[in-house]
Amino acid sequence: MPVNGSELRLLGRWTSDAGLAGAEISAVDKESKRLFVTNGAKNAIDIVDISNPKKVKLVKSVDFTALGSSGIQSVAAKNGIVVVASAGASKTAPGILFIMDVNGKMVKGLPAGLTVGALPDSVTISKDGKYAVSANEGEPKDYCLVNGALPETSDPKGSISIVDLEATPPTVKTVDFTSFAQRKNAIIYAGGRIFGPGASVEQDLEPEYAAISADSTTAYVTLQENNAIATVDLATATITNVLGLGYKNHNLYNTGLDLSDRDNAINIVPRNVQGMYRLQCILNN
Repeated sequence: MPVNGSELRLLGRWTSDAGLAGAEISAVDKESKRLFVTNGAKNAIDIVDISNPKKVKLVKSVDFTALGSSGIQSVAAKNGIVVVASAGASKTAPGILFIMDVNGKMVKGLPAGLTVGALPDSVTISKDGKYAVSANEGEPKDYCLVNGALPETSDPKGSISIVDLEATPPTVKTVDFTSFAQRKNAIIYAGGRIFGPGASVEQDLEPEYAAISADSTTAYVTLQENNAIATVDLATATITNVLGLGYKNHNLYNTGLDLSDRDNAINIVPRNVQGMYRLQCILNN
């Protein structure tokens, strides 16, 4: 059914043969009419030909295991360039950005990719094609209490990596939140959340997803666990702000929610509860 003059129609379909983990994140390169799909089951990127939507077909799968990847996280594509975000040897080890062409061939001079912060959870490319930005979550190995005590754990710093795709070969700068260590109380006061037991501000802030402004100058990065958004100046590779998102008042008209899963009923009503937004995905179309 058309909505505001727009209508969605199914043109074609492609199904991975790898089960539920076979397709999570996808990116389209318009020029080549190819779709790039993360395949968690095979630790690969599936390259799919969508030039004929009625006959969508797999071109090839690119396996990254031999290149040091322990898990493909995200993919972005533009102007014939494909950027693949991957965990390194473990989720707390430095991550990797692989840069390849639409045929799955690694960019000359970067056969092993670029080293970035731990666990690059998402990657995006600017509208002008100059920059790629990855949100490196820096998720801790373990924050669960064992017999009432916090075990020794590894908690890398959350970080953001900015890649200059116009350089030959592409280069990367990775920035973290060390400069915000003295702004913990201000971030919390503005509605952010910094809470990890024993964690510093730079360890606790965990980038989740990135989007880039239409003029290709600024990245906006969600910090999901922290209920905040970071802004990044791409030209200088500088984090300029961390903005707490505040709270949603569920006690107002049309903001109700159902707080129980035990009453076997739907009961959505206003409640005297404040909720956090905790954004995951962010896009700029």
